[in-house]
Amino acid sequence: LDHGNSMSDSKADDDDSDSENARPTPKEPRQLSLVDVPEQLSDAKRGRLSVEDEISNVLRIARDNTSSIESQAEALSEIEQLCSLTSYNSSPSIRERIMKMGGSDAVKMAMLRSLDNVNLQRAGCAAIANLYSEGEGRVGTNSGTRVVDDDHVRVVVAAMGTHPCDLSVQRQGCRALVPLTRASKSPEKSIVASKAQCFRAAVGAVIGAMQAHTEDAEMQVFALCALLNLSKKSSSIHAIVNANGPWSIVVAMQNHPRIKTICSAACFILAKLSEEGGECAQAVKDVPGVSSTVLQIMSDYCDLRIQADCCKILCNACSGRGGCKEIINESEGIIETLLKAMQQQIHTVEVKVCCVKAIHHICSEESV
Repeated sequence: LDHGNSMSDSKADDDDSDSENARPTPKEPRQLSLVDVPEQLSDAKRGRLSVEDEISNVLRIARDNTSSIESQAEALSEIEQLCSLTSYNSSPSIRERIMKMGGSDAVKMAMLRSLDNVNLQRAGCAAIANLYSEGEGRVGTNSGTRVVDDDHVRVVVAAMGTHPCDLSVQRQGCRALVPLTRASKSPEKSIVASKAQCFRAAVGAVIGAMQAHTEDAEMQVFALCALLNLSKKSSSIHAIVNANGPWSIVVAMQNHPRIKTICSAACFILAKLSEEGGECAQAVKDVPGVSSTVLQIMSDYCDLRIQADCCKILCNACSGRGGCKEIINESEGIIETLLKAMQQQIHTVEVKVCCVKAIHHICSEESV
């Protein structure tokens, strides 16, 4: 036993000696590369490297490596992923740091240089979506907030227009337009002609995507959320009608009736158009099946906001000469549905007023 122990001790001593002799010499610090970013971010979290170094490396590739579109596309994808990291608790956030270091402009310029490359445009739209997804589409810094540059709206619209058949580009483009169109808090009178034109172009891109990819629920969600933001701007409301928006919105509701986000946003936009009056309200009334679709949504969702918007749409549909006859022929049980909505939302004045107006139109229509 003693002999065995002494042998073990001797072997251990030999191992220690070999270990010292075989100890590797220190390696030269390696250059940061794009593929190292996730690993190096983990190191940065442990305090070994600066996050700014990692961001600088990715932005350098996005800005300077113009000879390789593939590398630039990878860099834009890395920017998107960096913005998504939530495990690194610091102030400012990684997203804010990227913005302060010019990340949004780097993405924009890379997209403008290679508009025909579908992979780069897809990555660019996704990166912009993540960069501006914080809060009201603004990025907080110690010195205040940064408002979205209209050029970012234009570059996303250009990407969608160049690749209309690519579902991923359309989906990411609509996703990017949600925070981009929500960002401006300026009074409507301060919106200059160029900004209004920018918003109208965004309306066309979004509705074009909705019409080209009617069955994709995820894209319809992003598109309708962007369109909801745009419908709040007077400079865009008529553009929605001119692009056949009401029809596209009703089709989205018919194809995806079980997705509440789609139905809620769709009803809000149609109610907004109905309240606008004139050609906007008429465009909603003229969509085939709008009344029956809205009645079905009212039956499916007992949500206050949805109920109120549906009542506004039906009230508009019932107004005008012959309107009630058309809606009753198209939609069975409209009065029963309106009365049920009043009972469910008995303490909500807005819903009750819209229901009473719609029922009044129906009961006073001579042709009914």
